[in-house]
Amino acid sequence: MVLPNPVADYARILWRGDMAAGTRAEVYNVLGVRVYQGLLTNGEVSVDASSFGSGLFLVRVVHPSGATNSTRFFKK
Repeated sequence: MVLPNPVADYARILWRGDMAAGTRAEVYNVLGVRVYQGLLTNGEVSVDASSFGSGLFLVRVVHPSGATNSTRFFKK
């Protein structure tokens, strides 16, 4: 889950699934370019999206086992 959606400057990525040390969030623009990567702490991470252009972004939560989940958000 991404809050708020649409995003203005900062986004909170929340993950309530299986957590393990090393679980990370990755954000990609529509061209497939990774624009952010960070580790989740207590199931969440705050992303400074102020430098992202407006548009649609893909969020991937990657577990150390290799399992992934994804969601999207829109940047104003």
